[in-house]
Amino acid sequence: MRAAFLTSAQLGSYDIIKNNVFVQVFGFDKEAYSTQLGASFIASLITATAANPADVVKTRVMNDPHATVGGPREHFVRILKRDGPFGFLKGWTASYLRIGPHTIISLVLIEKVRQMIGMVSY
Repeated sequence: MRAAFLTSAQLGSYDIIKNNVFVQVFGFDKEAYSTQLGASFIASLITATAANPADVVKTRVMNDPHATVGGPREHFVRILKRDGPFGFLKGWTASYLRIGPHTIISLVLIEKVRQMIGMVSY
């Protein structure tokens, strides 16, 4: 489930930010490195934020080896009751330091490879 959140946030937000915001709204060149870098940076923030709740729940489940609280659903409810919605953002900075650079580098490289092999962006 975490992988689905991460990948959909990463790819979906990048395309929307790059094409619908940077290019259509602000008139940036869609093939410019700065456009790609800026969109990938914003996508990295969204990706880390989208993946973090699943990471928090997964960590709580793994730290409860005897299932005294229960499974993921019970941990989710417990976090929400005890810490509120912001409880799911615990460890966000550490998560961003891991996911952020990976997202930025991956998305920029995908664009460069796409350009090298002659694929056009929509």
